[in-house]
Amino acid sequence: AAHAPAGRVDPKLTNVASLERDPAIFALYGDALAGSVRAVLGDHDPPRKCQVAVRFPDATGRAPLPVDGVRWHVDGWKNGDHSIFDLLVGVCLSDTPRDDEGNLAVHPGRHAKAMELAKSRERLGGIRELHHKKHDMGPPTQLKLRVGDVVLAHQKLPHLGVANHGSLPRIMVYFRL
Repeated sequence: AAHAPAGRVDPKLTNVASLERDPAIFALYGDALAGSVRAVLGDHDPPRKCQVAVRFPDATGRAPLPVDGVRWHVDGWKNGDHSIFDLLVGVCLSDTPRDDEGNLAVHPGRHAKAMELAKSRERLGGIRELHHKKHDMGPPTQLKLRVGDVVLAHQKLPHLGVANHGSLPRIMVYFRL
């Protein structure tokens, strides 16, 4: 497993666009992480931008709801894109040691089903519909991550960010290679 070095904000904000090319954020993609990615992809271009994803704590005081098998997404499908990158690389910048703290949740092994769905929709003229009419992938696994943990995920892995019922924002940086 790889390990990375360690204003006014709308509480619904999930992408801090002003940081997508920040040198301090790109320093997370150092030699060790690039080596782990190289082991998966081979030689590859370094990332040119990233996504800083923040999940702020739920201020409503409501109890967490169970996470069902249809809230997932595959990056790009909302816009009708089939394969916009090869590997999703997530670097954790805040601890999520328990469920329902804004965790990244994944459907392990279900990338094969997502690929099958995409191929069948592609033959019918597009995959945008898959973003809106979800196949039930079963309950996801909420990842328990610590600062510096890295997630390497297949481009078609169904995933989601769950609601944050913790006390601190959950912050992840995603590179799409």
